[in-house]
Amino acid sequence: MQKEKFNKLPDRLTMDKTITEKAKMLYLILYSHCTWNVDILAVQIDQATLAKELDCSISSVKRATKELKSNGWISVKNKGYNRPNIIILRKEKKRRK
Repeated sequence: MQKEKFNKLPDRLTMDKTITEKAKMLYLILYSHCTWNVDILAVQIDQATLAKELDCSISSVKRATKELKSNGWISVKNKGYNRPNIIILRKEKKRRK
């Protein structure tokens, strides 16, 4: 029997009324694909895969990504044309200066 996998959503993100359910689900999916590197949660995954797992369009994934990024829950490093970006998940919302 295979162990069931569980994911985490930070409490503050769970309670953040400004974040849509789609964006919260995207965070969970990103978390499930993360690799750990010295307290950094990072994932490199293409938008088509995320859209399939979220059962939505790529444009919905882009909107949810933008929402998480603009609210400080993730940061995105562009890896170039036709290459998946690296997404860094934050456990705490990044404070604006």
